[in-house]
Amino acid sequence: MDIIGFNYFNLEKIQHNNYKYYEPNCLNVYLKYRKINNSVSDLNFETPWLDFFCEKPIKDIIDLKKTYINLLFRNYNSNIKIIQFYNIVNKIDNYIKYKNSFLDDFTGSDVNKFLNFNLFYIPSLKYYPNHKLVENSSLRLKIFPKHIKIYNVKNKKIDLSNLSNECEVKATIQCHSIWLSKDNYGLTWIAKSLKIRQKRDLFKEALFS
Repeated sequence: MDIIGFNYFNLEKIQHNNYKYYEPNCLNVYLKYRKINNSVSDLNFETPWLDFFCEKPIKDIIDLKKTYINLLFRNYNSNIKIIQFYNIVNKIDNYIKYKNSFLDDFTGSDVNKFLNFNLFYIPSLKYYPNHKLVENSSLRLKIFPKHIKIYNVKNKKIDLSNLSNECEVKATIQCHSIWLSKDNYGLTWIAKSLKIRQKRDLFKEALFS
């Protein structure tokens, strides 16, 4: 799987590929990335280690077709990799939101019909409390429990049931598509794999360092 390095990422290399309806009034415009060698790949990133929040108990999601988890940027402690990742997501958000010409070559298509509406952009990054600080932000990921690959720190494949709120995750994620409805649009991010480890006790690490 091709992974885009944070230091080499270029917004102008994001491309749209095709589109497809997934509901009568909603469609997806699929995204790709043109690399330095001109080959085209999915828009994949590997996140740093982050806390997460699952919207349902883990035991209740194992047999679901799809569900969501939220990567949390709290406790980032000026970690440069977390800040880089946050900045990339933020830049992609702003690029899709403000670069209206990005979808111009869909003129006359179903995509263009959606763009004729006064659409409101739904940002990928959510903030709680509502102050736009790194430590208040989260990124919502779609996961497919029956297909996602889960690994421990030794890269051994394990079951999704091993995931818990006592874990941190390092995720391989894909900025998959732009979704459009009659009123809103935004980005779909998908988790392709999760590596999990027990949450670090930062207080103890600081105490004994």
